[in-house]
Amino acid sequence: MKFVCVGAAGIDSYEPTGELFPGGCSLNVSLHLRKLLSSKEDSIQLISAIGNDSNGSYLLEILKKYNLEKSVKILSGKTARQPIKIVNGE
Repeated sequence: MKFVCVGAAGIDSYEPTGELFPGGCSLNVSLHLRKLLSSKEDSIQLISAIGNDSNGSYLLEILKKYNLEKSVKILSGKTARQPIKIVNGE
């Protein structure tokens, strides 16, 4: 099977712990598809844009780790980052 996910790829930054996780709807779907469909015959492609910063480099490492095909445009600037506040442990 071949899947193509188009859209957001960014970083979820959990505050106050400082933990970083891949985020963005399309990237999340791509990663979860890979975890569900572990066969190398299944092709999962992400089409998105990221910045040329350390967060963008981190996302490229994640794509490689999970064997996701990529059509990622690397733009000058910062990768999207979403701060996530943890309130009362949730």
